[in-house]
Amino acid sequence: MQTKLFYTIFLLLSSLITFCQDIIIKKDKTELKAKVIEIGDDKIKYKKWELQDGPLYSINKTEVFMIIYMNGQREIINQQESEISSTVQPVTMVPAPSSISSIVNGNGLDTTIDYKKIRVKYSPSRIYISLSSPFSIGVDQEIRVIKNVLNFGTTYEATSGDGFSTNTYGVWLTGYVPVNRVMKNYEKQDRGLFVFAQAGYLYNSTSLFSGFENETISNGGFSWRLGMDFLISKHVGLTVLSYKFSSFRAGLVFSFL
Repeated sequence: MQTKLFYTIFLLLSSLITFCQDIIIKKDKTELKAKVIEIGDDKIKYKKWELQDGPLYSINKTEVFMIIYMNGQREIINQQESEISSTVQPVTMVPAPSSISSIVNGNGLDTTIDYKKIRVKYSPSRIYISLSSPFSIGVDQEIRVIKNVLNFGTTYEATSGDGFSTNTYGVWLTGYVPVNRVMKNYEKQDRGLFVFAQAGYLYNSTSLFSGFENETISNGGFSWRLGMDFLISKHVGLTVLSYKFSSFRAGLVFSFL
């Protein structure tokens, strides 16, 4: 089980790795993935990124808005004088003083985004195990109900002990606090710490083996949980949670919606 778990984590992290290249952003908002060879007085010479052993191409500088190099540096074409700006600066992420930040999107457009109006993409799936006896393994799935505040979720948990096994099914309303958003770090609001509280109904079906002739007992009732998710990236992280402070669980959390 541990081998499969580590293999799954490895595949998830590997999928996050991307390759860099020089990007020539044209004034018509298209972009060329390339390896820039030479910048002349009138033309920019380059090779196609996917065919670096192929022919040498050129493009008029008057058609180009910006070049973003694979090391993060950029050169901007002066749109009025059609010459390379004398200042070459690395691309850096500067924390926005408010909820509004100016970015260059994938099409080379300078765009202003109000992050306050974008809802948190927090709809976690969790897989976890108990931290004490008896052993249990559970899964959660949540969907958004009220943006940035409330989710609806379901739970299934299987528990096995000496002479019994229990299947638990539950539904929850989950109120949560996205810490980065509360701290006005809007550009990272889908990552970091999420503190949550859950209230809902649990149904238990317990099978007794030793000395009880396979008797099954069912019961249900109101319950609540507290927990924390820490998303290392937008899609994967760690989770811990507690049932009424009497038992604890820990595992992985995923967020893909």
